[in-house]
Amino acid sequence: MAIAARNDPCPCGSGRKYKKCCGFDRSSERAIEDRLAAVEETARLAFGSLHLVPLCDAYDAWVRAVVAGELDADIEEAITTLGEEESRRIVDSCLALYPAEWSGLASRCQSELVAVAALVGGAVAAGIRDYRPPEPIDLETVEESDDLAGDPFEALAMCLDGGQLWDSEEGREAERAIDAITDWVDDEAYDRRFEEVLNDLAARCMTDWHRRRLARLVARVNEQLPYEGLPRASTAILSGCGQFAADEQFRLRLAATLLGDMMGRDQLRELRALFAA
Repeated sequence: MAIAARNDPCPCGSGRKYKKCCGFDRSSERAIEDRLAAVEETARLAFGSLHLVPLCDAYDAWVRAVVAGELDADIEEAITTLGEEESRRIVDSCLALYPAEWSGLASRCQSELVAVAALVGGAVAAGIRDYRPPEPIDLETVEESDDLAGDPFEALAMCLDGGQLWDSEEGREAERAIDAITDWVDDEAYDRRFEEVLNDLAARCMTDWHRRRLARLVARVNEQLPYEGLPRASTAILSGCGQFAADEQFRLRLAATLLGDMMGRDQLRELRALFAA
């Protein structure tokens, strides 16, 4: 967006035309505009991968205070909560995920320090999404279903989405593994094999980052309890959170279930795009 047209009054208030006062030539204006656009694009990178979202206790405390209305959402203040180590992790993750994009954006920002500040600022903004509560319809489904209200695992799983833990490529890998299951077995054998394949794949793909992130997601659900007007759902989910903390197999099974949620996401996006057109 241009600062001012060449023949407009100069924004400095001198009364002279912009081109005769503080104005730059058009090529300089375009350079400024491109730099500002590059800063915005760099910040948006953080919304493209879960690996660029902060994993930091001090940051979590800041978000909780903002959500509770105790603090204003000041991005500069949020950045200070990360510390050098977490900020470095975010930048290193970005370099691994988007090497070509980062090089071009840092050049257009005219300073790698400016690019880093934009990326980390985008990361702290992107992380706030994790604090959204579960969909009301999912909680109501748990509340109204005897099966779900009596099953802490399924109740907790209803509060989470696969896209909060796994990315699209991991979902496609799960699809390929499931497609490899022979289709001539009976339904019971297929269901058993389906679960085994997902559990094995989740165990192989789980990194320390996945474990830390899943633990934080469940902790955030636990912090939101109880849900007003949903006593059965709240009790079941609270029990699920307790079992998650105590049982490694429960944690792995939950990760596998969320990985299964990612299957078919690409086809769903294509259908939505088709109907939108």
